[in-house]
Amino acid sequence: MNKDISASQSKNSAISATGTTPFDEILHLEKQEKARVQKEIENMQVIEQDMEQTCSKKESEADQKLKDTAKEELKEFRKNELSKVLKEAESNAVKKCKKIEETYTATSDNLAKKLADNLIESDSLISA
Repeated sequence: MNKDISASQSKNSAISATGTTPFDEILHLEKQEKARVQKEIENMQVIEQDMEQTCSKKESEADQKLKDTAKEELKEFRKNELSKVLKEAESNAVKKCKKIEETYTATSDNLAKKLADNLIESDSLISA
């Protein structure tokens, strides 16, 4: 075999059977790779959009579930605890009213007497 290959022979041997040069093949492969990468990016974008929609849907479902749970808890509170609170407040109001009434009846006679005494005094406008 002849190990010495001339430049023209190596150039001719670099041309493939299809008649293209290695540079043409590299350009062709790069175009294919670019198209493949673009397709992968588009697929990833579709997957990303699907994931965002899924997450958004799950978030809204979770929010709705929390709202429903809160409404049920509020209904239970109204049913059980609120009536107790209202009854206790009403009872306290009745007690305070009775206390005010007792204080009034105990001091009303004395207050009326003091008022009459003040009006009868000599420096009062009514007696003048």
